[in-house]
Amino acid sequence: MRTLDIVRALSPDEVKDLETSLSTHKRQGLLRLFRQLVLSSKDDSEPDNTLLFKKVFEEDYTKNKDYLLRNELRLLNEILYKYLAERTAIMHLAKNNSLYSYWLARAYFERGIKTLFRSDIDEMIKAAASHQESFETIGLSESPALYSMKSLWMIDNQPKLQENIAQQLDALHQWEHEEKKRFLYRLREIEAREAYLQNILRTIVPDQYTTGDWRTPGQTVVDLSDISGTDIFAQYTVLKKHTYQTSGHTRIQVLRDTLALTETDEAIAVLTHRARFATRNQLATELIIQGHYEEGDFHLEKCIVEGAPYKWPNFFSTVHNYMVNQINLRQYEKGIRIYHDFKTMIESNRLKNQGRLFLAYFYLYLRKDDEALKLLPKETELSVPLQIISRFVYTISFLMRHEYALAVTELKNMRRSVKAIKTGDYTRQLGIIDLYLRYAGAALKTKDQQKEIMAALRAEVQADYTHWRQIAGVDVQLLWLLEQLLPAS
Repeated sequence: MRTLDIVRALSPDEVKDLETSLSTHKRQGLLRLFRQLVLSSKDDSEPDNTLLFKKVFEEDYTKNKDYLLRNELRLLNEILYKYLAERTAIMHLAKNNSLYSYWLARAYFERGIKTLFRSDIDEMIKAAASHQESFETIGLSESPALYSMKSLWMIDNQPKLQENIAQQLDALHQWEHEEKKRFLYRLREIEAREAYLQNILRTIVPDQYTTGDWRTPGQTVVDLSDISGTDIFAQYTVLKKHTYQTSGHTRIQVLRDTLALTETDEAIAVLTHRARFATRNQLATELIIQGHYEEGDFHLEKCIVEGAPYKWPNFFSTVHNYMVNQINLRQYEKGIRIYHDFKTMIESNRLKNQGRLFLAYFYLYLRKDDEALKLLPKETELSVPLQIISRFVYTISFLMRHEYALAVTELKNMRRSVKAIKTGDYTRQLGIIDLYLRYAGAALKTKDQQKEIMAALRAEVQADYTHWRQIAGVDVQLLWLLEQLLPAS
């Protein structure tokens, strides 16, 4: 009996510990069953079902009630499994510093204790990386796992600056080296065990017995093609890598291939539905960047719909991109509905002010500029690129009211402010400001001058419309001007 095998493996202290735990369980029959099995564990034979049933349910056993006893044994097994697993883990934590460090670091990571993670992780890695023991394959490789955690923490928490990315790449290379080292240890252990068994075989099978020296060099080249070509997870991770090694339409095709893979039953069994969800979300974002707004909208909406049955919390980025893309599709009322449908999630996110800014644009493009202005968050609550987008609400409001002089003044002030920014490249934003200045300034000229300026401006935008329209997919303030210059586009 499975349960009896487990009971026989328990120490007297563990039996007492389990009795104490089971004494508080709402099903008191489990305690009576456990005590009877403890008594029976001292014998070589298994206890009779009649005896067990009588002890557990305090009534006579009949064959048609056998399922009740089986259910009670199943529930007790679950308790015993959990107890054994936890006791074994605690025992190894107590005697293996590397394992202890790994779980402590993971606690820092998952609970968001950033200061302690940052201060402790390198010492934890140093200790784990220096740890060596015979029979390395019996233990876990905590050092590569710590390097992996450090890498992910750096990517998630460090600003995307050149020096930080250099450090992150160095951490990845250290992780790769540690993985190779630990893999080599395990490979050598496999080879040693193989040699041990072959040596015994030579003594058992006379014609295979060899004297002298039959040493072979340790393996240094490992052929993974039999796995990489057929394994779902391996295929998925290669496509994931290729996503970041391509751009434009090539990246879109890679993401479509990845999505097709994640939709197969075999992939779902290994990767779960979340891989498909994440891939579709990434594909949608890339499609929007490349100007495929309708297809991007389809995939974002599908992300939200597909996530609902699994009760996934929709990523803020999914909802945000879905909402903002309605500006590209000129579906402003729909954008407002999306905001209100997900208002609780948006308002509780640290990036909530982004949501409010683009909500303002929906109202602005519906020519409800007073409502748009009321919705604008404080500039200090936005990143610098979003501050520029926010200031354009005032410019566009002035232009809608034909207050061209005010618009020109606002644009000139904005241009001075952007030029004064010391960090970052804002050439694109300055180009948009220049287009608006020429448009607003034309209205202050004579009719002939105005006609000449507007014709030149339209021709310039028309000649490079794909470029400007792609920019407007991100810098949504430009979309209003494009519609004024080329309303049929």
